[in-house]
Amino acid sequence: AEAIGWGARESVSCSLDDLEDDDGSEEDELPEPVKADFVVEGYMPSDCIWDIVGESGTYKSFYTLGMMYLSAAGYRFAGADTQRCHHFYIDGEGGAATRTRIDALAAKYGEEGKDYVHVIDMGEILATHGDKKIPALIRRMRETAGDEPIGMVAFDTLNQTLALTIAEGR
Repeated sequence: AEAIGWGARESVSCSLDDLEDDDGSEEDELPEPVKADFVVEGYMPSDCIWDIVGESGTYKSFYTLGMMYLSAAGYRFAGADTQRCHHFYIDGEGGAATRTRIDALAAKYGEEGKDYVHVIDMGEILATHGDKKIPALIRRMRETAGDEPIGMVAFDTLNQTLALTIAEGR
């Protein structure tokens, strides 16, 4: 929630204090988040939480990546204006297939969106950051976006990306 600039609405939250390194170094301070007004106008405001639920193989992931990519490239999605912003796909199922899908979108729509759609392997975050998993994830998103807005943050699947963190009470 803090990464994209709106108040925490779920039981898992992270503040900027959680992002500080143990040495207290000032050089690691991150800029204040920039808030996008919308991701897809009339369809997805920037301050919403939503999910896509369906049987396996019903193209939920590809739909989400398509919306992210078109917005990242500054194209219209389903006839609606989009706002170019950074999108993060937190992948719990295997980055190779996700990257292949993004490459397919780039082949169809051009390379403009590739610099704004970021895939983060949640397995790597879980394996390398101990009890600081969520702060590490947020730090990576904020550092990647810099002073540009963050739009969508998709967890695919939510069960595989955050369930362990929630179970641990973090």
